[in-house]
Amino acid sequence: LVALRYLDLSHTNIEGLPACLQDLKTLIHLNLECMRRLGSIAGISKLSSLRTLGLRNSNIMLDVMSVKELHLLEHLEILTIDIVSTMVLEQMIDAGTLMNCMQEVSIRCLIYDQEQDTKLRLPTMDSLRSLTMWNCEISEIEIERLTWNTNPTSPCFFNLSQVIIHVCSSLKDLTWLLFAPNITYLMIEQLEQLQELISHAKATGVTEEEQQQLHKIIPFQKLQILHLSSLPELKSIYWISLSFPCLSGIYVERCPKLRKLPLDSKTGTVGKK
Repeated sequence: LVALRYLDLSHTNIEGLPACLQDLKTLIHLNLECMRRLGSIAGISKLSSLRTLGLRNSNIMLDVMSVKELHLLEHLEILTIDIVSTMVLEQMIDAGTLMNCMQEVSIRCLIYDQEQDTKLRLPTMDSLRSLTMWNCEISEIEIERLTWNTNPTSPCFFNLSQVIIHVCSSLKDLTWLLFAPNITYLMIEQLEQLQELISHAKATGVTEEEQQQLHKIIPFQKLQILHLSSLPELKSIYWISLSFPCLSGIYVERCPKLRKLPLDSKTGTVGKK
């Protein structure tokens, strides 16, 4: 088995990785997703050829040492992962190479100390396709951009297609979605303070150069499904009408202050004759 290149242990009841796993020097794909009894990935840095690693929906509680091991995987290209610690999240953001590898991420149960800044600052994540956030004490999501590219078709989350956010009660807007132009599925539920999906003030209260770039961005052009539920303060999705050309389903419930949807005559026209 020393020449093994692909190994899928997902949905098994294994409690610990066997020691012999470290001998698989040619292993490039390892799937440990949905391993509800797996408690540790200690020694995974020995898999020096690993390119794809799946850790989503497993029982692994990543700690500082686990992140250090992941950082040693020099050839890693694709990572799916759950993050449940502010310390681990900050460590992974600092280790920028790991953020660039993330394809599917679930961030949940983040609790901040009183003296901590509750803003989540995400770097550019070119590989990210799916982002789930659940029960996090985050007041705002900001995007770290080194420069404003003159080409607005080069956003921070070009490949991000699915966003699900549940029970993040301090978020008041999700303006960062402007930088994810290819979202196809968007579900927002139980955000008690959410007032605007895209904040008009934040999107226009920037420098003149940034405004010129933002005016070139038309959000939600690939969106197919929009699900908004239990958002008692939501008043606006966007401040002007949008085409939503790919929209096939929109579900709105328990959003008493949302009086108008920003749809125009071109909504849902893609694929129709």
